[in-house]
Amino acid sequence: MRQPEIRSRLAGVGAEPIGSTPAQLGQHLRQELSRWSKLVAERNIRID
Repeated sequence: MRQPEIRSRLAGVGAEPIGSTPAQLGQHLRQELSRWSKLVAERNIRID
């Protein structure tokens, strides 16, 4: 994440690179899964 080329490529796709520990990443992913799962269920979103 410290290499300018990597940061530039991520920025090019709208990603904001941040540094964290594996545990912090795991926690973030669990939170996102919970958030989006709830939205999908509430809106009754289905894959065709």
